[in-house]
Amino acid sequence: MDFKEEVESLLAYWRRILGLQDWRIEWSIVKKISENNREKVLAATFMEEAGCIAEIQFIEELESSLKPFGLETVVVHELLHIKTQGTEVVFKNVLVSANLKKSVPLIYSLWSKADENQVQELAMAFVMLRHLNEC
Repeated sequence: MDFKEEVESLLAYWRRILGLQDWRIEWSIVKKISENNREKVLAATFMEEAGCIAEIQFIEELESSLKPFGLETVVVHELLHIKTQGTEVVFKNVLVSANLKKSVPLIYSLWSKADENQVQELAMAFVMLRHLNEC
C-alpha cells in the first residue's frame, strides 16, 4: 500500500471510530507546515470554526521517516484535534471574557503545550489498543 492509500485507509477507519463522519476532511502533503512555529511538527490540522471542515497537512518527509504504526499515530493525533476543537474555542473565549487579554498569549501557549501532550498520549494509546494482538 502506498502512502496516499494508507492515509486514506487510516482516515476512513479512525473517522468512523472517533465519530467524525460528518466532517469534510481534506489532506495534503506539503514541504512545510503553514503557520508552523514549532520544531519537529509532522502534521498540522486547520479547521473552520463555522462548519465541519478541516484540512490536515502532512510534511513531505513523513512518508519515509516513520516506524510501524507511526503514520497511524500521526493520523489519529490530528483527528483528535478535530474531535476536541470545541475545548480550544471555549478556552480562548473564557480567557477573553475573563478580561485576561494581556495574559492570553502566555496562558494559551502553556495550555497548547499541555493539550499537544495529552492528544499525543491518547493517539498512541488508541493505536496500541488497536494493534494489541500484533505486538
